[in-house]
Amino acid sequence: MRYINQEEIYKETNMGLDVFAHFFPGKDFNNPKHYFKIRPSEKTASARVSWHNGYARITDFGNQSEVSGMKAIEFTMWYQSLEYYDALLFIEDVIIGRRIDGKEFKSKKWSPEYEMRETTPDDKIGEYTWVFKSKPDKSDLEAIGRYITPEILTKYNCKVVSQYTYCSNSKKHKRDVVHVFRSTPDYPIFLFKYGDFQKLYRPHEQDKKYRFLYIGNKPQYYVFGIDQVRDAPNEFTTAEDDENPVEPPDHKPDAIVKELFRCSGESDALNLASLGFHVYWLNSETAEISYPQYKAIDDLCENHYQVMDLDKTGSDQAMKNALKFYNLYNLELPQYLKNNKDWRGNPCKDLKDFINTSGASIEDTTRQFNVLKKNARRVKFW
Repeated sequence: MRYINQEEIYKETNMGLDVFAHFFPGKDFNNPKHYFKIRPSEKTASARVSWHNGYARITDFGNQSEVSGMKAIEFTMWYQSLEYYDALLFIEDVIIGRRIDGKEFKSKKWSPEYEMRETTPDDKIGEYTWVFKSKPDKSDLEAIGRYITPEILTKYNCKVVSQYTYCSNSKKHKRDVVHVFRSTPDYPIFLFKYGDFQKLYRPHEQDKKYRFLYIGNKPQYYVFGIDQVRDAPNEFTTAEDDENPVEPPDHKPDAIVKELFRCSGESDALNLASLGFHVYWLNSETAEISYPQYKAIDDLCENHYQVMDLDKTGSDQAMKNALKFYNLYNLELPQYLKNNKDWRGNPCKDLKDFINTSGASIEDTTRQFNVLKKNARRVKFW
């Protein structure tokens, strides 16, 4: 999904003042004693716009429990009943773009198309069926990241779902039914296929805990992306093959790649892979891994990195991993990332956010990531 920088929105709208002027034309916002009405039910005007910390803000003194010192984006969400990303699009399209074509602004629909049908003799309880797109649309790729390509999806066994069905017993209708879900440009659906199990990924699901769904027999321990590392061209050469050999480390004679990055999940990993790096991830950011399991991965690379999220869970896990595996480099994302907001309106915190907000091009983004990599440190200091 296209990242919209809220600070750029404010700069383009006179730090939000133009947004309030759009909703309340003709009001004198420069007069601190000028009050106006924002609620049809109020008899006396009780709202005014003032400045605080460089932003225009609105307060409704008759309804301060809801509108008190609101900046323009937050007010647009409240006034228009929009989600955060839709509010940004509204301001971009209707206010900054000054739409004059008369068409009504349409917010995004953050849900799949759904219908229910009766079962047929071919339907089985608990069974899924899939219809995949022959190739991903631009909106499908952008839902995962700005540099994602069809080749990246193919490499990591990810298919774009056009439609899927699930047969189950409906308590509401008291019979077996088939639920039909269809993806849309606003709500793409992906399926990662891993042999005996699959993982359904819905990146634009409003409730984050419902973004993923495992189907089949998921093992307790699984290293996603490790097959792709093993299949990668060997980045080391020997004197027998090359006049200027780049030999693997003495303590890792079977190493295949020079650098390998543990990511917190699929979206982070695919975004980093889109920059050309080797990646892997586990069942979750907090998944435990034994030393033999870690060593089997570590032996595949010369330098081993982890990139965890900036929140408390990510920070705690990064420290835990670093103390347990002292040769693991800890690549820290910049704290300023939290100043930006993702499409849900939450502070940015992960590698995907960094890649999607840093740099004007893939080369520039890669350069900025390499700066973070250069500053990565490990517990082992000798």
